[in-house]
Amino acid sequence: MNLELKQWHANEMEVVLRDTGSSMNGLTSADAKKRLLEYGGNK
Repeated sequence: MNLELKQWHANEMEVVLRDTGSSMNGLTSADAKKRLLEYGGNK
């Protein structure tokens, strides 16, 4: 895992969005479905 991502709370917003593959608009529906299948639901 990227060291910057491990300490996401200490990074600039742009870095967190880049490292998580997200954007200011959030994930697309397709990306959300893909991640749900890959990682499972929130617990």
